[in-house]
Amino acid sequence: MALPFDLLERVRSASPKVEGARWAETVSRYREALELKLRGVDAPVRRKVVDGFLWHIPYADRGLGRLIARSRRLPTMFEIEQARRLGAHGHTMVDIGANVGTTSIPRVALGYFSRAVVAEPADVDFRCLVQNVVANRLRGRVLPDNCAIYSHTGTVRFRQQEQSGVHRVSAKDKDGEAPSFTLDDWLDQRGIRPRQVDFVKSDAQGSEGHVFAGAEDLLRLRRAIWQIEYWPKGLHALGTSEAELQDQLREWFTDFVLLGRRGDGNEDPVAHPIVALTDTIEELALGPRGFTNLLLYPTSRAAIRGGASS
Repeated sequence: MALPFDLLERVRSASPKVEGARWAETVSRYREALELKLRGVDAPVRRKVVDGFLWHIPYADRGLGRLIARSRRLPTMFEIEQARRLGAHGHTMVDIGANVGTTSIPRVALGYFSRAVVAEPADVDFRCLVQNVVANRLRGRVLPDNCAIYSHTGTVRFRQQEQSGVHRVSAKDKDGEAPSFTLDDWLDQRGIRPRQVDFVKSDAQGSEGHVFAGAEDLLRLRRAIWQIEYWPKGLHALGTSEAELQDQLREWFTDFVLLGRRGDGNEDPVAHPIVALTDTIEELALGPRGFTNLLLYPTSRAAIRGGASS
């Protein structure tokens, strides 16, 4: 009798110890971060326990770092639990723009995913991310890489700020560089089978159109649920119009959910057909600084299954 696909993939998966050793051997920047820890990091780093996890938080006096350092709960936990109820669980999570691990580490530790493969191009955030993986005993289950996921494999211009959560790919020649991969190339080179990927979270500061352009092999499987940040200003800065991004979404997805924030009245949202996306975005009137988060389903069946998850 043939085994169900999910069970077969679990049987095939290497143990965390073996997977962690393979990742360290394959990904030189991960190996270096393990060896260097946080020595030589030119940024203030604070240690704090939040939601039962030990975090190394860079730039704890400003931006996202300050928000985490001052919170009793992770700012991401409400969204993580909401997305879990809507289908974000399974074998492998891909985290694009992982920051210090606040969206991937809890999901793996809580058992929502067997593992997460995560990409963070900012150097300080990446070093803290690696230490957070180690501190929370998730080596071999959360697999970090210091790179950008984009529309081509090579390098991209990249602007690193003195604040977490706002680093981004840049169109300006004066900015530095970061290694880049298409998502399809990255999964292939890192030995991740696309059919194991059940969820992709992309918080790429406006690079989402470029991420989709380099992920057609994965998207063509119509298996993974995606979560993306929809930020018009960031999209325009990297040459993607809202119409172009919406065309991509209509090509690859059938349903979407607007993820709510605690207290905004949308704690239990429902899935809508992707053809309603343009009107829905217009009704939000996001303005020059506004953004929202979308949960995207590759098939209506996935949307129904996700909405019924407990």
